[in-house]
Amino acid sequence: MATTAIRASHIIAYDGQEHRHLRDGLIVYEGNTIRHVGRTYDEPVDRTIDATGKLVTPGLINTHAHLAGSPLDKSFIEDRGNPQFYMSGLFEFLPARGGAMTSEDARTCIDFSMVELLRSGTTTILEMGGQSHIPSDLVVRRFNAAPITS
Repeated sequence: MATTAIRASHIIAYDGQEHRHLRDGLIVYEGNTIRHVGRTYDEPVDRTIDATGKLVTPGLINTHAHLAGSPLDKSFIEDRGNPQFYMSGLFEFLPARGGAMTSEDARTCIDFSMVELLRSGTTTILEMGGQSHIPSDLVVRRFNAAPITS
């Protein structure tokens, strides 16, 4: 399996007890396993990624996501606010928007939301759901993810 090193100006890493900020360091990983985090690494690597001027962090966690609706909320609900609801258009537009969505619309929004979240560093989400005509396990089936069971 190939070994990759990421050289970065800033790394947030866990040292076994807490997260720490490491300046001008590197992360070495092989497959899904982090082999080393530190300032230097003396063993050969197959590939080096230059992330100078960048920040490398653990994956972020989003504990309140509405993947099937969030792309449609941007500008539509947020820009048409009611002063009685702190400038939120949620109550006026959400039922109409939800009623007009098809399952295919929901799949498209979920795909868009997942790419947007991954691009911003989010690797773990909790889908809140909320639209009755969209199957609750659609996100899990769409991305072959592991559902949380109680």
